[in-house]
Amino acid sequence: MSFPLWFRRWRALRGVPVLAADSPEGTIVQASGIARTTDANDPFVPSLAAVPCVVAWTKLFTPAVPAGRNAATIVIERLLIRPFVLETDDMDLIVDTSHVKLLFPIRMEGRAHEISIAVGSAITVIGTVLRDGVDRPTDDLAFRDTQAACKLVGNKRHPVVITASVSDTRAR
Repeated sequence: MSFPLWFRRWRALRGVPVLAADSPEGTIVQASGIARTTDANDPFVPSLAAVPCVVAWTKLFTPAVPAGRNAATIVIERLLIRPFVLETDDMDLIVDTSHVKLLFPIRMEGRAHEISIAVGSAITVIGTVLRDGVDRPTDDLAFRDTQAACKLVGNKRHPVVITASVSDTRAR
């Protein structure tokens, strides 16, 4: 039985607190913002979306070589994903994508199915807070000081969930 996308999205977001600056490490939180690539990663350009993306999942269905009634279908599936930055109102988060679950509608065109998250799109990410553990001064930052890095990570039991943003009111 397949639940509608809106129901799966609601079930994933329900009861999950919003990320705050003082959220403790190891807490599962949600954060909404704009998806950006990291400095080290180039965006992907999937075939159906044809725009730079931070996440691209493609599934192709091709008929097997012996055509006929009993010919098998070959399925080619590819997930292109790297860590990316989520720009929120308060801070920039690094989203670790080793274990991810995508709650987006599937774009279908012919024998190709695709889910893509474009650079600059408003998304909501649910994940476990991981801080870098470095104590930094709380007042002004000096020349070589950096902001504390905060990551949203997942594992097999609690993957990072990425879905469309609750409110697309932020400027892109």
